[in-house]
Amino acid sequence: MIERMPHFLLQNSPLVVFLNKVIYDERGAPVDYVTLDTSPVVKEKLGLGKEEVIGRALSDWLLKCSKDREQWLKAFGRIVLEEGQKAFDTELELGGRWYLPSAIVPAPGYLLVLLRDASRL
Repeated sequence: MIERMPHFLLQNSPLVVFLNKVIYDERGAPVDYVTLDTSPVVKEKLGLGKEEVIGRALSDWLLKCSKDREQWLKAFGRIVLEEGQKAFDTELELGGRWYLPSAIVPAPGYLLVLLRDASRL
């Protein structure tokens, strides 16, 4: 059910959007996120096909080269635990471009991440 809920957003957004399932450690703390689906513009904006990101952990593809990888994982974890949402004012560099992330918990155990191209602002 949750995989279909943001389908319209994923398929029609000009933003890079991806739906993730939360991975918890043995204490119940969120530690990573497996990508379930992405918006079609992920190829155009990030140079990655869906097959390169679906089924992979965010730490393995989105945050792989980020020097702030652990900080992003913890920030996303706080949003998951609060079942909230947040628009970040800290930019994330991907493929030589800068993005402003937002994160939303559409349902318990899931995280929807949106990336707005900050180079156009």
